[in-house]
Amino acid sequence: MVADVLKIPKDKIALHLTRSGGGFGRRLSQDFIIEAAAIAQKVSAPVKLTWNREDDLRHDHYRPGGLHFLKGGVDASGKIVAWKNNFFSFGNGGGLAAAGGPQLR
Repeated sequence: MVADVLKIPKDKIALHLTRSGGGFGRRLSQDFIIEAAAIAQKVSAPVKLTWNREDDLRHDHYRPGGLHFLKGGVDASGKIVAWKNNFFSFGNGGGLAAAGGPQLR
């Protein structure tokens, strides 16, 4: 992505990204990487880009809420013998989208 947008050869790009969880949706879209690379290119030096919570939430992509319903069972030795996971999220158009299935209206 960085190589294409900024016209930099891939072998000239070094990225050090800490995956730490709690990304409030940012973990699915890495647009901030292009911002960091553009700044580094402009100043001709490595940079560390850190957004504060307000900037992160203000510039984030909308991700609707979802619901997980988990149910499982274990035998006497603690081995998992049953597992059920239902996930629902609001999709485009306001309908309810079930993971892996059609949008429900």
